[in-house]
Amino acid sequence: MRIKSMLEHTAVYGVLLIMLALLVIFGISTAEKGVNSLVGTNDPQALVIKSGPRGDVDLKILGKDVKTGTSTKPSWSQELSQDLEGQQSTVADGLDSASVNMGTWMQTGAKKLLDSLSGVFTSN
Repeated sequence: MRIKSMLEHTAVYGVLLIMLALLVIFGISTAEKGVNSLVGTNDPQALVIKSGPRGDVDLKILGKDVKTGTSTKPSWSQELSQDLEGQQSTVADGLDSASVNMGTWMQTGAKKLLDSLSGVFTSN
């Protein structure tokens, strides 16, 4: 009698486990369809990963290609852009420090002026 009860429980748990797996798969499929309809793509998969001929990895997320090449050297335009960004950053840092120094100078000058004016008006 006890073995029959254990087999029944095992069968029930097995059926519940299979139902759970099917519902998870159905839920993922429904979520992908919902995301694709929200974004406006007709891809059957939201995420597609393929290996390229030269060892590159092609990645497609929600129908949009993502560049993931294995290029080690950037092109000359990318190098130029990075150099210009570095120079702009250096100039911006210099302007920041100059504006802070000017603000400090103006603050101390205004404080001295107000102190001298308050001394003139309080002495009378």
